[in-house]
Amino acid sequence: MLIKLLLYSLLYFLSACSSKEEEAPIRELPTPQQASIDRDASQAELFQRSKKLYGEQLYSVALSPLESLKIRFPSGPYFEFASLKIADAHYESGNFLDASIAYEKFAETFRNSSAADYALFQGGQSYSESYSGVGRDYSPLRKAISNYDQLIKLYPDSRFINLAQKKRQETYQKILESEFVVREFYTRLEKPEAGVAREQSLQKDLADAYKSLAQEINSTSITLSEANQLHAERGTIAE
Repeated sequence: MLIKLLLYSLLYFLSACSSKEEEAPIRELPTPQQASIDRDASQAELFQRSKKLYGEQLYSVALSPLESLKIRFPSGPYFEFASLKIADAHYESGNFLDASIAYEKFAETFRNSSAADYALFQGGQSYSESYSGVGRDYSPLRKAISNYDQLIKLYPDSRFINLAQKKRQETYQKILESEFVVREFYTRLEKPEAGVAREQSLQKDLADAYKSLAQEINSTSITLSEANQLHAERGTIAE
């Protein structure tokens, strides 16, 4: 009973921090002719082509020159640029699982990059977006929290710190909502033992969530609009 009351109070508190879902972007696909051109282009040509396509919001099409740039020129000056923009292109195309993997790989490979904290934040966002909804497997949400935690631990001076804390709380909210619905389902099926088992596994999450509520999660050093602007500006890191 106490856990249920805690769930209600936490969900009510965190609901004020929820953000509106964005519409999925329109996807485009590269042509075989483009792939052939990208195989023969120089790295400078691939860099310029990928920037142009990305700037025109043809994210899926931009993946072809970006991937060619990364694969063919691993020691070139645009390798870091390509690695990050591949993740961004997947994210903007709605391929959130691919984006999360690419962001995590970037953060691991380029720990000293000025964009490493951004990659961890976006990795968390990608995992959160890949979550299928209440009652479904929420392992992507746990991975999202892991990304936010790494950002907070590794980059304490990051502009994304407070925003990551806020997103971390919102992700906990999704986990709690999912658990609440599932345990109510077991209760209706008159299988209280299953509900009790899930409740026990959730207690650590509750403890972590309430501990984090002591922080000022509504104050951010960077707003969502500023984060979006920074996201767009990341295309210039290799210039």
